[in-house]
Amino acid sequence: MGMEYVRAGCATLIALIFVVSVVSKFRDLPGFTRSLPALAPVRPDLARPLAVLVVAMETATPLLLVTPPAASYGFALASASRTRCRAQGPIASRMAGSVSSVR
Repeated sequence: MGMEYVRAGCATLIALIFVVSVVSKFRDLPGFTRSLPALAPVRPDLARPLAVLVVAMETATPLLLVTPPAASYGFALASASRTRCRAQGPIASRMAGSVSSVR
């Protein structure tokens, strides 16, 4: 029974992170769309559909996480959405990559 509380707590925390991410992307969808070519190799004409797809997937993740029969799909979707960190430049990206590898 105790591990169920841990699983529920982790699912809730991950769901909250995705909710914040969705809200921030949705508030500035044009800015997020413009940032995509710097984050991933995407043609400029496909940036808008990709931005909408990313927001849709990130919206689905917390919904799946808090639905017990679908929680495993939510965890899978959450783990599939990892990206390289480019916030602080190439050195931080290498550091984040090594930390992510340990996870």
